[in-house]
Amino acid sequence: ASRNILKDGIIQKNSVKTKAIIEKDQSVDIVFQGRGVQIALKGKALKEGSMGDKILVRSDKYNKIYSATVDSNSKVTVRI
Repeated sequence: ASRNILKDGIIQKNSVKTKAIIEKDQSVDIVFQGRGVQIALKGKALKEGSMGDKILVRSDKYNKIYSATVDSNSKVTVRI
């Protein structure tokens, strides 16, 4: 749960946090996708995230920060 729940309390969907599949500082494949183009770079996650979450990542090659969607335990996607 993402917050304390009282005894006999109702657990609501927005009170449950899913387990992160990408951890902070983990190496990830950053895939840039858009209009038939796909480019992949290596990078690092700056936040932890679960499937479908938006997290910040930094590319190793260009040292730039991007907002990306978590796709798997090692891949994130940036829509371009």
